[in-house]
Amino acid sequence: MAPPLTSARILLLADRLAAARDSLHGSAEVLKERGASAPAELAHLGMRLCTILSRYLCKLWNELGSGAVTDDFASEQASYISFAASHLDEGLVALLSPAALSMPPQGITLPVEDLVRQVAPGAKVIVRGEYAHNYEAFLEERAILEKLLPLSIPRDDALRGFAHRFFILNVPATQARHTLLHALLAHEVGHIMFQESEFKNRPADVLSTTKWLDELKEVFRGHPEAPPTESEFSVQFAQFKASTLRVVRAWFKELVSDFFGAKVLGPCYLFALRQFGVMGHPMDFTPQDGRLFEEYPSLRRRLKLVSEAVRPFLYGRPFRFTDPSQQRRVLRTLRKEVQVTQAEARAPEKPLPRMYQFARRLVDESVLRVQEAVEQAPPAYFYDPVVLADEMFELYERIADDIAPNELLSRRGPTVGRPAQWQSILNAAWAYRLWPPGGAPDGNPFRYRHQPVTEDETAQWRQKLMADNDFISRSIELSVVHGRFLRDRDSWGELFQ
Repeated sequence: MAPPLTSARILLLADRLAAARDSLHGSAEVLKERGASAPAELAHLGMRLCTILSRYLCKLWNELGSGAVTDDFASEQASYISFAASHLDEGLVALLSPAALSMPPQGITLPVEDLVRQVAPGAKVIVRGEYAHNYEAFLEERAILEKLLPLSIPRDDALRGFAHRFFILNVPATQARHTLLHALLAHEVGHIMFQESEFKNRPADVLSTTKWLDELKEVFRGHPEAPPTESEFSVQFAQFKASTLRVVRAWFKELVSDFFGAKVLGPCYLFALRQFGVMGHPMDFTPQDGRLFEEYPSLRRRLKLVSEAVRPFLYGRPFRFTDPSQQRRVLRTLRKEVQVTQAEARAPEKPLPRMYQFARRLVDESVLRVQEAVEQAPPAYFYDPVVLADEMFELYERIADDIAPNELLSRRGPTVGRPAQWQSILNAAWAYRLWPPGGAPDGNPFRYRHQPVTEDETAQWRQKLMADNDFISRSIELSVVHGRFLRDRDSWGELFQ
């Protein structure tokens, strides 16, 4: 007879998995109605995993009852599946709960989906709200799900038909409607670009050169705990080098993702980074900041890199103006925003121990080499500065006239429109936010004049900001759908001939 505690545990786990499956089924139905295909697909996969694990538990129950397996083996397997059930509850069920899934508007999710497909063909992505006030990317969801299955269950069968790469991008749930701020998703997609690139080992490649390696040895010799003997030096220097590289790789990954974000979106990425970063972080991190310091470069360094990366979008070519006298002032304002940010970012950083000074310079050199390689052969999904110069101010004028900035009038005639690039719409919206036709805007925290404000005014600013964001989101959605229609039309045969 099977030991009662182990038997009971197996049946209770089966019931827990059934509850998780029911919850995921409800989520899948709601998500399908919302048109959220990628989250619904993930919910269906979770249901399949629950079914597979439940069947395995039934098999385990029967084998335990017949004496085919020992109590120790059954208990061990039950513990494993208990861990899997916890992950399903705290991971997929919580992640996909309609109450928790504060979906950003499709005006931002649709272009991000298209961008991810260009960066990582065949990949799927979920963009969702998260109650942590942060933007995050989770890039290993399939690998995590594979680990939930006992070794006796074939992974390929359980995950059949599910995308080999499935990414989750989080935005702050409280800012889910803030389409302009979601320009920061370009940084999270930048992490995917980084993962898909050949640049991941660039810091180690730079450090392997004699010049950099000799300098690191000198830094280590000046370290208070450097050993006196040569035999101990080799061992401890290897550890010192590894810890230095760990910090360098973390900073390097974030800065390269910023660079990619700037090249994908243009100037509005800088404006969003400045607004979100200043709200949450000081300009400089120090070793006293612990994990933040070792895993993230300072906001000052990020703003410096991004402000330099977006300059080619605003200089070096003529802009097409629809109202030159007004729009030249707007362009001057955008350039001033970049110049002021550059000046702030170039101010002296807080002094750091010599090891971290070396790490900063190694990161700078590694990032520079990536920039040079990318500039020589830019990916097709980078945003073309020529397109910004051609499209932004026509879209700016449409926003000012309360006309959806989803398309531009073709040169062939005023009644023939073509979809605007979504990056152009977002940049035009930021230009309108920073300098609307009436002059310096209310509610812009980076304006260059000060005046008294009241709590009622800040509430009104927020209300108008959200209305403007909804307007821009719908315009981007229209533009993306229009563009997809034009791209797919030829594959639909003679229907539209």
